[in-house]
Amino acid sequence: MHSTSTDLLSLTLNLMTLISFDVKLWCPSMRIKIDYAKCRDCRSYTCVDCCAMAVFSLQENKPVIVDGDSCTLCGICEDLCQKKAITIER
Repeated sequence: MHSTSTDLLSLTLNLMTLISFDVKLWCPSMRIKIDYAKCRDCRSYTCVDCCAMAVFSLQENKPVIVDGDSCTLCGICEDLCQKKAITIER
């Protein structure tokens, strides 16, 4: 018998997988973009730290998109970017 917390975690992970798949299925033309003019002097690099899919990497003191194909277009990086330099192009 599973505990309630284990069942809840399993359900959450399954829903996240389904949501990620649906976004990719229904939005193949969407992609993330970094506006480096806005990104200057950030130094917090929230986008690198918050991305569960490791889409971003820090190179030469700036975030770069290293694996855009893994992006689930969840929008967390866009929401948390303090400089509003990350956008999801539709």
